[in-house]
Amino acid sequence: KQWYQRRVAITAGDLGACKHETHDVKIREVYKTSTRYKRMGYEQTFLRTLEGIVDDMERKIRRQHERLEHDERYMKQEQARVDNIRQERLDNLTSEIDGLLEKMSQAGSEGNVDEAQTMMKKVEQLRQEREVIKNSKNEDPANKVFLVKQNVPFINEMKHMEVCQVCGAFLVVNDTQTRVDAHLSGKQHVGYKMIREAIRELKERPL
Repeated sequence: KQWYQRRVAITAGDLGACKHETHDVKIREVYKTSTRYKRMGYEQTFLRTLEGIVDDMERKIRRQHERLEHDERYMKQEQARVDNIRQERLDNLTSEIDGLLEKMSQAGSEGNVDEAQTMMKKVEQLRQEREVIKNSKNEDPANKVFLVKQNVPFINEMKHMEVCQVCGAFLVVNDTQTRVDAHLSGKQHVGYKMIREAIRELKERPL
């Protein structure tokens, strides 16, 4: 347990202080050469402890996946809502423009040039507004959707996330290699990786 605590201290995976006061590598080596080696139940206890830690992490990973699925559904619903509002506004603008063009044509045929010119200016304004909406990114700052609500909001675009199957951390899909390397070398990821490897080694050799 001690080596794991050193790896994940001051992280979300901190187990707290070890209850054993003595941590002496020499004592461990003496134990390995003694006749009591693997007869005291230490290895079994150690394995159960590690498996308990991993079981807790597996539950967290499942919860993280459920959270992603929930946020993904919410994101799609929110995007659909924004798209519907945008399309409704475009339809209204098109209808208003068509109506003004018809009135403008009638005013022109009746010789009402000033009235026709006034309506033409209004038509140009509406067309400009329509183009702005068509070319917009459909981003409403007051209603941003956060696929994963963390400390830093995703301002410019949605970030699709995935869950690390080793330590349960959220990762950005197709993130930069620098960030990926930083995660893989982080204390929590390395700590849980060591635990999983230790479990596999303990199970591969008879206790």
